[in-house]
Amino acid sequence: MLFFFSLSISNSFCQEKEGLIRGFCKVSFPEKMWAITHPFVAMKAWRISKQALSVTVQIKNDTLFDGDEDGGQVDAFRHTFWMAKLAQNIHPRKAWKLGLAHEKAGWIAFKKGKNSENSIHDAAAKEMDLRNNKFGIDLGKANKSYNDSRLILEVKKAISEGNVWKIVKNKNMQSLDCEGNIIPKEEYMNKWENKRCIVRSDFSPK
Repeated sequence: MLFFFSLSISNSFCQEKEGLIRGFCKVSFPEKMWAITHPFVAMKAWRISKQALSVTVQIKNDTLFDGDEDGGQVDAFRHTFWMAKLAQNIHPRKAWKLGLAHEKAGWIAFKKGKNSENSIHDAAAKEMDLRNNKFGIDLGKANKSYNDSRLILEVKKAISEGNVWKIVKNKNMQSLDCEGNIIPKEEYMNKWENKRCIVRSDFSPK
């Protein structure tokens, strides 16, 4: 009963509000439910999430990294920095649950057939994200006093040193299996379990 009441309030709320509140209305259903069940930290988490996206846009242009927002080092940065920043500001367990809600949204998108070449939802992507989320939470929890600049540097360092994870691809951004073979798109685009492979973030295919 509480679930459906909360959903009803959420829907009417979104229909009436504009501006900042629209951010809440645009997120996935699992993330909305996280916000409803964590009302005292939801706005703070939303602002941090927006910040993480903004910082990631800048990182995409950093020539030290691969520029890949979907499974690459840039994607790894986004998840790691997002969770680190959240863990600095809200309870780490709440940050982890928000990350799980985000991954559940990916599963829903996959089931609805919303995979595209620029946004692939599958088991490998989920595993990569969860590992990077865990590293980010540990980083933020252990370094709550770090300002944004220091935290960004630490996440960049983690990527360069191979402490986080990415999907292995060649220089043409084609997904590879764990043996280094190119995987045809039809073998992974609409299959949750496939041969895509996660590797350390400093890995460079031959």
